[in-house]
This record gives sequence, C-alpha cells and structure tokens, in this order.
Amino acid sequence: MINSSATHQLEHNSAGEHHQHSSTTSTSGRGLVNMIPKHLKTSAVVHLVIVVCLLTSVAVITRSIVGRSIGDVISASGLLQQQEPLSLNPSSLTQINCSAAMQDEAQKQNSSSTSSSSSQDDELGDDDQEQGVIRGYILSSKLDRRYNSSMKVLSNLNIQLVERMVPFPWDSERVDKALERYAGSRKYNTERFLRSYSNQLTFRNYFRKFVNDKSAKLDSWRFFFENDIALHPAITAHDARAAILEGMQLAAADGMLYLGICGPRGCEAKTQLASTGLEASRCSGCCSHAFGFTKWKAAAFLSALPNFQVRPKVNGIHIDLVFMHYSNLVHKNWYLGSSLKSPVKSVRDHFGILYQDRNHFNSTITPPS
Repeated sequence: MINSSATHQLEHNSAGEHHQHSSTTSTSGRGLVNMIPKHLKTSAVVHLVIVVCLLTSVAVITRSIVGRSIGDVISASGLLQQQEPLSLNPSSLTQINCSAAMQDEAQKQNSSSTSSSSSQDDELGDDDQEQGVIRGYILSSKLDRRYNSSMKVLSNLNIQLVERMVPFPWDSERVDKALERYAGSRKYNTERFLRSYSNQLTFRNYFRKFVNDKSAKLDSWRFFFENDIALHPAITAHDARAAILEGMQLAAADGMLYLGICGPRGCEAKTQLASTGLEASRCSGCCSHAFGFTKWKAAAFLSALPNFQVRPKVNGIHIDLVFMHYSNLVHKNWYLGSSLKSPVKSVRDHFGILYQDRNHFNSTITPPS
C-alpha cells in the first residue's frame, strides 16, 4: 500500500516536472511508481466495464440455473411428495393465488429459455410444440377392449403414448388409508368412493411423474385420457388434431385444456379456431376423460391442492369436481368443440371433440348397482 507522504511526493513530481517526467523524476519517485502493479493503472472506465461484464455473467448463470425447472424446485421443497388428500377452502382465495404467481414465473422462465444456447435446450428437454408432437397418458387397469378402443382413437389423432396409467387398486390399504385421512374418518370408505379416490390418486401420481420428467420443458404439454373415449362423429381425426395443436396455443397462458367437458358453466369467452373453424369456449365443468396440462401448470396445480377444501367434502373425492372447483377459484379453462354435443343419448350436457363412449362402455369408477 502507498502511504500519504509517498503519494504527496508523486503528486509534487507530477505537477512540477511533468514536461521532464521520464528524465527528472527522483530516484525515490521512480521506485514508488514502479512498485505500482500494472493492472492498477487501468482506467476507471475499463474497471467499470469489467465489473458490469462480471455482474452480467453471474445474472445469466443464475437465470439459467433457476430456469431449469419449477418442478425441481417444488420437488426439492417436498410439495410434490405430498401424499395427503385434498384440503381446499373456497374462502382462502388469496392462498390459491400462489398458482397464478407460479404461472407468471413459469412464463418468464419460458420466454428466457427461448434465447438459451443449444446446450441449454438439450438440458431443458423436448420441443414437442414446435415439432407438432402431442403426447399423452391413458388410464386403464387392463389391456382389454376398452383400452384398445381408446388407443385406436389416440392413434388416429397421432398422439404418442407416454405410458399407460395403472390405477392404484381401489381395495388396497394405500387407497383406504388415504381416503380415511382425507375424510378424517371412515365415513366415505365404501366401494364407490374408494374407486373414485383411487382414480384421483392415480392421476395425481402421474402429474408428479410429468413434473419430475427432466426431458420435458416447462411449457410442454401432456394429455390425460380415460379408457372410454371416442372422437365426435362430426369432426375428422385430421381436424381434431389441428384443433388440439391450435388449442395448445390458445390455452398456453392457462396451462390447461379440455378436449371434452361435462356440464360447462360460468363461461367467460368463446372463439373459433382459425385452423378448423371449430368453436372453443372458456368455462368450468366436470369430467376428466380428456384434458391436458403443461408441466408448469401440473406443478402449480399439485402445489395448490393442500390449500383447497372442496365443499361438500365428498366432492373432493372426485378428481373432475376438484378441477371444477379449481377453475372456479383460479381461472376457467378452454375446451375444444363447445358446439359438439355428445351423441350419447343418455347424457344431456356433455360437449367436446372427445366424449365418453357410454354407448359401448359403462363407467367403471362407480361400481354397478
């Protein structure tokens, strides 16, 4: 370090003898100047540039790390390991808004990831939407006629199967105990409700799998189907596929899309798809036979579940009623084919490009009476 007297000497030499600096500076002055490291002579402007560059590099690296996966963060915090049943209180809407905050954060990370390097893209996962790829799961306990019929529908729509969702046995101890924890007693532990709660637990399990899938980007979609689906006869497979691809863009900000719905209500918007002229509406409703999530939305939905309490409580046993309450509290969801009424005469208010084929397959969630 240079002391004050040495500094004063340097200033005196510089002011009085600057025209002969190289030849007349005192020996002691030259020694002190030579002792100053060269990098300390760099101008203040260069110093500032270096500092700015370092800070920018740190910010880019940090953004890259944070943007890897909201699902990873949630998983690390234990939210995705939540196996307890739903507890939802409609009055606590401020708590539910955590999902909207996650949605905003996910969208920010999505926009930043578009400018990432190719190596970062490889780490973040697939490019399904850009390549027109649609991936889905199908819920079926058996490889039977129902499963084969639904698989044919997916094949005609060129939807790639990720995995068959094998439901938890409704009469297993796991489902029995989970329903008891949810209800706070064994009040609802009948075959009917055990079957329904098994259905919900299975869906939630595969939502977690999707969120923890590191090959999927935050804005990647996965569709979930039950094994009684059929394509509405008023639309071709080609147009239905085009509608799904456009619907994924339409519903990107929501992160959830229905391909079929029951009892639509509280509708907020209606539009026609440019690709097919098919009508789409933004509503809440029931049925879980054909719907899609983005990865970030699946994470947001799972993280919001502990804050929910569906009333009456029995409604929380059914996954489609949970969806309906969620959409009423958070936002309505787009569904495709809102003008296409189900051709099944035994139902009144089922709409969409995919419907439950009750003409050929009875519901297997509720046991026959």
